[in-house]
Formats: sequence, structure tokens, C-alpha cells
Amino acid sequence: MTAGWEAAWTTFLVMLFKAFALHQPMTHAFVLKGNASREIAHMKAVRAPAIAVTTQYVMTDGRLPDGSNVNIYDSTTGTPRFGPSGMSFYCKATRASTTQSYMRLFDFGGGPWSYNIFAALDVTSAGGHGGGSTGNLEFRHIYGTGNCDVADNICTKLDVPNFFPPGTTMEVFLVINSDGSMAAYSKADGDTQWTLKGYTHLNGVLVTDYLPNSFNDAVSPIVDTDRQYLWIGRDNWGGGQGFDGTFEALSLWTDGISAEAASASQGASDEGTATGDPHLQNILGQRFDLMRPGMSTLINIPRGTSVEYALLVVQANAHRLGQHCSDMYFQELNVTGAWADLAQPGGFRFDARDALDLTPKWMKLGPVGLKIVHGHTDMGTQYLNVFVKNLGRAGFPVGGLLGEDDHTAAEKPEWACQHTLSLTKGDQKVMPASVAKAYS
Repeated sequence: MTAGWEAAWTTFLVMLFKAFALHQPMTHAFVLKGNASREIAHMKAVRAPAIAVTTQYVMTDGRLPDGSNVNIYDSTTGTPRFGPSGMSFYCKATRASTTQSYMRLFDFGGGPWSYNIFAALDVTSAGGHGGGSTGNLEFRHIYGTGNCDVADNICTKLDVPNFFPPGTTMEVFLVINSDGSMAAYSKADGDTQWTLKGYTHLNGVLVTDYLPNSFNDAVSPIVDTDRQYLWIGRDNWGGGQGFDGTFEALSLWTDGISAEAASASQGASDEGTATGDPHLQNILGQRFDLMRPGMSTLINIPRGTSVEYALLVVQANAHRLGQHCSDMYFQELNVTGAWADLAQPGGFRFDARDALDLTPKWMKLGPVGLKIVHGHTDMGTQYLNVFVKNLGRAGFPVGGLLGEDDHTAAEKPEWACQHTLSLTKGDQKVMPASVAKAYS
């Protein structure tokens, strides 16, 4: 079959689908089966972590083999520093088979009872202070002065059963948002999706499902204060509550981000330290940064089909947040095509300035899943993250930057923005000036 006949046949199939599908009830979505070998493609526009560690930490009682502890605080710069913007913590770790009440994943503070933020295992506040419960997580945020084990309205204790059992490997994501709300996610070894295991808020409303102690069932934004002991795997109470096992990776942010954005950051961590320009990963597994502002087509199904005849088109508009060569983020997103029309006549339009306090959910557009996640910078500028899955099941060739289209032009910086060089640890990579941090 010649290329011309292939194009004509594809156009005919799409027109036939649209003629059929647009006259069907919305409960009868037309699903096409195809090769599912390429399951997920992610477009990521996420700020880089304040701390990103890829060196393994093998610990016994919170100590490395040489007997030292790990403090990630930089006394020269006074960073990372936490405040009302929130905090996010990610790690991938393997627990030994041992148990220890209050076994720390981390403990950030200036000592004991000094606005500490910590995650401890094998302990629960259900029924009172300090009860034993193997695998249970206590994610504690102390926002007042004094002993919050015996005093009211000083700290939040998020209590999550069966969170990280001994002898298992787990990815962990913990977040405190700018309003003080807290959540705990986990991803067992081999899983591809995060599971929300515990939370303080549901649909923006404080709930007590995971706040069993009446002393500790309120929330507050993080207090901006000195926390010079940012321990990984040990406590601020003098030791004895350390982690047994291995940290394989660790990242930390000084604001509240989503679990999906944290995963995106891990996927892009070996691609340099660009903070503003969108990081893309297509269905071929290729990772690259979008360096051109303006409208870009991320998804086009079938590949090469014009918008009016397409099944699905996802277009994103990247704006610079400042003047010449400043950071770029996705600000608007348009979702059109026959599959989008089935879900909502006319498709969907998303604007970063219309951020909602709702948990992002997957939209089903034909056989493809699409999720839009709102994010924000330290300065409060909002932007959009996009996650797409099941593209391999589309039944047609997938075009666009997240599909199989060429991305050479999209990842080439504008000529005037090619002059700044950034050196990262290990590999060296030319970084355009449109990043949050530039090096001469």
C-alpha cells in the first residue's frame, strides 16, 4: 500500500469513527484495541528538588557504615529552609526486617521539640501517645512550642496504618501544603501508580480518618524558622530511633507539590537541573526539554491528521514567566478531537490560573488516559503538568511531541538563549538561560 493510500485509508477510518461515535450516547465510548507495549508518556513541567540524592545510604540505626549520620542541611547557604510554602519529601527505600518504635525516615528540626517535621515508622498515636504498630507511619508536623504528646494544638500527627512494613521496598511521598494539609502516598516495589494512604483533608475539608488523637487533629502552615538538623534516617531526640535499611534515592522540595510531579522529577533527574522549561518524555522513552515558547502539539491521533478529523489532539501553550530567556511553563492546554467530544462536547480547555483544590483524576478519552495537574513556583506562579497513559492502545499511530513526531526543533533553544552554560555533577550539559539558575 502506498503512502497516499495509507493516508486516505486512515482519514476514512477517522471520519467513519466520528460519524458513528458522535451520535452515540456518552455511556457507550468506542474503544479501539492495539499494541499496548508503550503504556505511558509523561510531559513534565516541574521545579527541580531543593535536594536530590542518588547515592545509596546503607544504614544501621540511622548510621552509615563509617558510623556517621546524614544531615542534608547546608550551613553555608542556610538551605534547604522550610516555611509557609510547604514541604515535600520523596524517597525510595528498602527496610530491613527489624522493627523499632519511632524508626525515622527523616527528622527536620533544631533539636527536640523545635518545630520538627518527621516521619517515623512502627508507632501510632491511636489510643494515646507512642503505641506500637509495625509498619504504621506517624507523619508529624510540630507547629507550636512545647510537648505536643501531652498538649493540645501544637502539632499534627498523621497516622497511617500498614504504610511501610519491615522487609519491603517502597517509594514514599509525603507532603505538607501551604495551608498545612498533609498527605502520605506509597508505591510498592513493582507498582506504577501512587496510592494515597493517609490524608488530613478530603475535597478541601479537614477530616479525622487518619488523625486518631484529639490532641493532634488540627493543621497549620509550616513555621519559617531555623532547622539546622535535617537528619535522614535518624532522630533529633538524641539517637536510638534510627532507620535500618537502604535509601536508594531521595528528593526534597521546599513547597508542596503533587506525587505525580515528584515522580516526574525522578524520571528527569538524570537530564540536568533545568527548573523552568518543560521536561518531556515521549512514548519511545526519549526525554528532552521544550525550549520554544508558544503553542506545541503534544498528542495527535492519528499521526499527521488535521485537527478537524482527529480523534485526539492535545495542545499546550508555553509562556515565559519573565523577560528575555526567562523560565517557561505551560499555561494553557486545549484537548479536542472526537474522543474529547464524547467526554464533553467541544472538548476541554485548561488554564493554569484556574487552579482548583481538587485531587487530579484521570480522564478517559477513548482508550487514552489524560490527567492535568496544577503546580506553582516559589513565587506563586501557577502552571500545568500533563500525564498521558495508554497511548500504545490508541489503535492508530500517535503523533505530537509525546508521540513519535520529531522533536529536534522543539528542544533547540532560541538563538539568543544559547549562551549560558550550566555544569552539573557528573555529566556536563549545555543549559539555556531560561532556567531558574544560571552559571557563568
